[in-house]
Amino acid sequence: MKTISFILLALLFSPFAFADDIKASARAAIAKWEIAVITVKIVAKMKSARGDEENQFEVTGTVIDPSGLTVVSNQSIDPAGMIKSFLMSMGRGEPPDSSKLDSQITQTTMIMQDGSEVDAEVVLKDAELDFAFVRPRQSDEHFVYIPLNTPQKPLELLQDLFVISRMNRAENRATGVTLGMVQGIVKGPRTVYITNQELVSNSLGCIAFSTEGLPVGIVVTKAKQNTGDKGMGVLMNMMMGNGIGGAGSFTVLRSIDDLKEDVAQAKEAKVTESAPAQTQSAPTKP
Repeated sequence: MKTISFILLALLFSPFAFADDIKASARAAIAKWEIAVITVKIVAKMKSARGDEENQFEVTGTVIDPSGLTVVSNQSIDPAGMIKSFLMSMGRGEPPDSSKLDSQITQTTMIMQDGSEVDAEVVLKDAELDFAFVRPRQSDEHFVYIPLNTPQKPLELLQDLFVISRMNRAENRATGVTLGMVQGIVKGPRTVYITNQELVSNSLGCIAFSTEGLPVGIVVTKAKQNTGDKGMGVLMNMMMGNGIGGAGSFTVLRSIDDLKEDVAQAKEAKVTESAPAQTQSAPTKP
């Protein structure tokens, strides 16, 4: 009888113990790697039918190599692409005027946790997988980074995760952490993982970790198939916190293995200093 009671108590309290485990892992990961989650400031020239306009904005990136190589969401640094996505979601095709809409990055700066700034450049873009890579222009510094060489296992339904993020400028760019879980697995040539909205909200370009504290995925966007939804569908997406980009895309986790495919090319990519428009693009994936 005592054995049965003990088992029942263990089952009753095990979820709380598990929650404490992931919180402990998250605290340990923050202590080790929060410096590697940075802010990337972008200055971009927007070209449209109304003329040219300069925009400045900040996104979150994750340092993944001691050289300072940093990954961000490609869509997050492409204001013209986000607006085109929004306009297309309002109809059944690309609006004629969108051909006049373009953006060119003119300045890139890595803002570290201590507020110091590093002059940088965008060296590679992979629009298909929504990866873009930023690298210091000139630096001999050894950066704190999140290693991607840990053994990877496919994520499972209901697997618990946490994400380390960087808050915005109004919140003093403080370190943030969010707990969540895998809610769906979208099979295909490249499997992607769907999580609760809280985990991925405001976390583009951030690494997701397992309960063991290992990097298992990265938060990016994936283009939606055109369903013909107009007005109300777009409005509902924006009300759910998906923002302008969310109207034509949704936020997912891609595997670390997908990310690693582009890293080698990003390390070797060379950009003409006076011509940021010549940023290399990753080859089309099979």
